[in-house]
Amino acid sequence: DPILLKQWEIRRPLELKLIQKYDRTTINNNRECWYLIDSNWLNQWSRFVHTTNDDDIEPPPDRLSSKDLLDSNNKPLPNLKNRIDYRGVTPMVFFIFRNIYGHDESP
Repeated sequence: DPILLKQWEIRRPLELKLIQKYDRTTINNNRECWYLIDSNWLNQWSRFVHTTNDDDIEPPPDRLSSKDLLDSNNKPLPNLKNRIDYRGVTPMVFFIFRNIYGHDESP
């Protein structure tokens, strides 16, 4: 759909700029906590916003979900590795993603 592709072309740099504005490598531990996002989701988002070739357009990711990181009792799976299985993001980045993409029922 050419209209959708044009919308994505406009959206990608704006979305990347917004996330970069609020992304940080540290937080104030007295007021904030890290929000964990599945690395697969974040990698798909990164491919989407960094797409430059119209012949190889990556669609945006689906809704945010942590279900692949949790067991049936919603407890983190054992042996998860930072940057491989999940990434920590600031509260602002998490809620920007959640507003843009929505989320499923997983915690």
